Amino acid sequence: MAWQLLVIDGADKDRFFPLPEEGLVSIGSSRKNADVVLHDLYVARVHCEIRFEDQRAVVSDLDTPGGTFINGQKIKEQELRIGDVLRIGNSHLRLDLMSKEEAEAVDVEAAEDDEAVEIVEVEEEKTAQERLAELEGQTIGHYEVGSLLGKGHHGMVFRARDLKTQQVVALKVLSPEFPAGSGEMQLFVKTLKLALPIQHDHMVRLLGAGKHGAFCWLAQEYVEGESLTQVLERMGSPGKLTWKHALRIGLHVGRGLEFIHKRRQIHGNLAPANVLIRFSDKHVKLNDFLLDKALEGSKLHAASLKAKLVAEMGYLAPEQTEPGAYVDHLADIYGLGALMYARMTCQPPFKGKTPEETLAMIHKAKLVPPSEHQDAIPGELDDVVLKMLARRQEDRYGRISDVLSELETVAEEEEVEV
Repeated sequence: MAWQLLVIDGADKDRFFPLPEEGLVSIGSSRKNADVVLHDLYVARVHCEIRFEDQRAVVSDLDTPGGTFINGQKIKEQELRIGDVLRIGNSHLRLDLMSKEEAEAVDVEAAEDDEAVEIVEVEEEKTAQERLAELEGQTIGHYEVGSLLGKGHHGMVFRARDLKTQQVVALKVLSPEFPAGSGEMQLFVKTLKLALPIQHDHMVRLLGAGKHGAFCWLAQEYVEGESLTQVLERMGSPGKLTWKHALRIGLHVGRGLEFIHKRRQIHGNLAPANVLIRFSDKHVKLNDFLLDKALEGSKLHAASLKAKLVAEMGYLAPEQTEPGAYVDHLADIYGLGALMYARMTCQPPFKGKTPEETLAMIHKAKLVPPSEHQDAIPGELDDVVLKMLARRQEDRYGRISDVLSELETVAEEEEVEV
């Protein structure tokens, strides 16, 4: 029988490495310096060594910052027995037995089959994307990364703790594919500097941004609640009197839009995922202001654009679906109308069976009034939403303040507390 290390958790999960009966084996992240190579961001180039002699395996840590652990205990040098778990970085490797025939078969395959090398390279590319999921428990900048809150088109969002203030924040970490060059990074920094001073009760506040190792991050105000996407998924079909919640969303998000429009900025990405509703008081906040603009033209943005368009197409203003068309604050007015429409009907204004069908409907189909989905919707609210969703820009409200005035009138007349 011979030894093997089986990766039971981490980026290389389910891979195994045959080990010699005698000799020294190094484990690390460098192909040039280590015998066992792991695709783990937190593993040093050469992290530890295992010495095999007299049917014993002895692990020695090489004074790495992250340390070396056996069965959860940090070690400097210790024997590794069958069934013990060795942890370095975020990788957990168990010492198992394998037959000599299996070990020899693996050696022959690695030596003779060039495609085996190519398979490893593909896996390395995949694990670059999986690094995000391994950040829990790590520290990025001065933030201690906690549990995963959600996954987006550009990265993942974690609950985190500011080690300076002890404040809980939402830490959005972008895929390590970004930035692909200095130009992308410069635009990212320049754009987010514009977002930092924006503080409004109905806007999720950006607290800071930076780059740590391979990851760019944004620290944002933490909202204990759920997104409109989650609300719509939970509802499934039109609920009773959901128009009142739609009215609240319209007024709260509209006030945030009014604030940024006065500063000659637009949001441009009014999708359910960017609308957060606080559990405690149903207070609504608009998220990810200027994030799309900060990533514009980047390889990461291009790679995720198709999936993002498919998910959010039903909420885009007609002009936003036309390459090169002029897009201004009127697209935000349309987008707000689309969010309200979805909250009242459980679907966007236009939804086809395919993205191509949805696109055609946005430009040509007749819009079904919200009241046809739900009789309880007041006629005045129906009219406001339909005007916001006018296909031609000149037929919509000219200013978000005009929308707010109309919505406030409906709320007063219907005695809705918003």
